[in-house]
Amino acid sequence: MAADRDDLEQIRQAINLAELFEGVTTVKKVRGRTTALCPFHAENTPSLSIDTARGLYHCFGCGAGGDIFTFVQETQGVAFVEALEILAELAGVTIRRDPGAAQRRERRSRLLEAVAEAGRFYLARLKSAPDAGHARAYVRKMQYGTEVVERFELGYSPEEPDALVSHLRGQKFDDRDMVWAGLGRRDPQGRLIDQMRGRLMFPIHNVRGEMVGFGARLLRGDGPKYLNTPETALYKKSELLYGLDKARTTISREELAVVVEGYTDVIAFHLAGRPIAVASCGTALGEAHFDLLRRFVSSWPSMQTPPAPTPPLEATSFASPPNWTWIFGWRSCRKVVTRPTWCWTIRVICSSSRSAIPHPSPSSGSTDCSTPTT
Repeated sequence: MAADRDDLEQIRQAINLAELFEGVTTVKKVRGRTTALCPFHAENTPSLSIDTARGLYHCFGCGAGGDIFTFVQETQGVAFVEALEILAELAGVTIRRDPGAAQRRERRSRLLEAVAEAGRFYLARLKSAPDAGHARAYVRKMQYGTEVVERFELGYSPEEPDALVSHLRGQKFDDRDMVWAGLGRRDPQGRLIDQMRGRLMFPIHNVRGEMVGFGARLLRGDGPKYLNTPETALYKKSELLYGLDKARTTISREELAVVVEGYTDVIAFHLAGRPIAVASCGTALGEAHFDLLRRFVSSWPSMQTPPAPTPPLEATSFASPPNWTWIFGWRSCRKVVTRPTWCWTIRVICSSSRSAIPHPSPSSGSTDCSTPTT
């Protein structure tokens, strides 16, 4: 059953998520915060946070999270349609059918399949294609072995104009799917050609782990160093963080996330055994990015400049050129110790302030943060 969006929103407004949790577990409300013993894993201390205003929950112990519909699905073992019917009855809302919803879901599924197939194509080309020798040389230079390539699904887009387009046509994807998924574009003569060519490909996933687009690094010749998938129904760069799908569990457990400059920086953190880094995808950090991280970090510093002065910040660089790395989450001093061989853009930022983390400058004064050691 495809429900009307207005009906879904009406149900969300009518149902109190905290009251749903009270039916299955112990809920506590302290100083405006609502927490609960997680019903999805055994624990003695509440680690599940409930945001009643937004209708969302997240457990910092096991990583479970979602909204009222997810809650009913998980606790009662039903599909979304059944969860919708249960909550609609509870809220006293009559569900209307949205004739376009099923069509939109079907189109989205088709686009996801096209992007995933493109990812497999790029990966196979990087691993064995004769024309990808220089890409494999670059990967070896970065000290990425086969395990890293497969783990991050790195790939290579051939330089020939329509290699991917031809492959996808062979897999029964039509030209419209390729354009809508950001995989192909029309040249001046109207011919459909690959969106990206001759580049090392970094697949980008949404927080659910679905491959939705690519970041692409130029390896030789002229052109922008990096390109990204254009805006599509799947790929909205203002709402995506590279690596969050792989880092979300550790971020929620440690209540700490690091925002770095690029894709290789994220990989460097993983190789160093610290999978807490994410990066924006070809755009500046915005409020939607912070909203993503707020789902996994319970103690959240404001990113707005406070009205009163805050204790100064000190940034200690282990390498150059200077690139700032934001560290979210707080304690008296939170820090990430890095080595120059891991990543040449990482900086450490320490703060003794709960209230804010304004953008630091190299001239900031010192703090009580201990000196990082390598």
